Amino acid sequence: MREVNVGLEAVMNTYFEYVGCTKCSLCSNRSTKDVLPGFGSATADLMIIVDKPTEADDLNSMLLSDATGHFLMNLLEMVWYDDDKNMDRIRDYWGPKYFEGVRDYLSQKIFFTSLVACPTLENIEVTKKQAETCVDRVNKLIYQVDPLLVVCLGSVAGKYILGYGDAPTNRGMIKEFTIESPYSGRRVRYAGMITHHPKHLMNAGDQNLVSQRRGLTYNTMENIRKALNILKIHKELQT
Repeated sequence: MREVNVGLEAVMNTYFEYVGCTKCSLCSNRSTKDVLPGFGSATADLMIIVDKPTEADDLNSMLLSDATGHFLMNLLEMVWYDDDKNMDRIRDYWGPKYFEGVRDYLSQKIFFTSLVACPTLENIEVTKKQAETCVDRVNKLIYQVDPLLVVCLGSVAGKYILGYGDAPTNRGMIKEFTIESPYSGRRVRYAGMITHHPKHLMNAGDQNLVSQRRGLTYNTMENIRKALNILKIHKELQT
């Protein structure tokens, strides 16, 4: 039987638990006492995890608020279900209204978070100690949201959440991983996938190859499209 302590109230309790956190050196990078726990639906079927907030995210008090976040939202819109009329209307927007529309809409469908809740300095990777200090927070969120599928973007998030990095043999594969229940200590199974981080795709600069069905960006889009199709099939089987 499923334990309690799931959903919005549980997610908010985890956020308040970490406000003002000083458990690792990243706390000195925050501009306020607030951490960036993530955003989205507390009952989402899909959870997307990146490695860290950026300095811009910290200043904006919102994860995935910078160019990397814009890139990810644009990518998700491109692979989103063709029969979703609500997304169709957003696709007609221009400029900031488009990004805000995609972000707000996907926030109703997906829960977005990061391995660590505080920013690192520009181009500085999350260390082993920092990741291990914050991974319990992420595991709590996974348990509390209880998604059908967890997608990690990049090796750092994949290593500490799923237990493996984004080697070519792992990308786009659905693999089982387990976390420990924060309430009973029992192991709970989830499905996970790893694919490229949007920052890596921006640096690769191969978006012009998408129409030719080539490149890292195209492959990542196919990985995420696969994840979305699996969720859609699961829902259809439940009805």
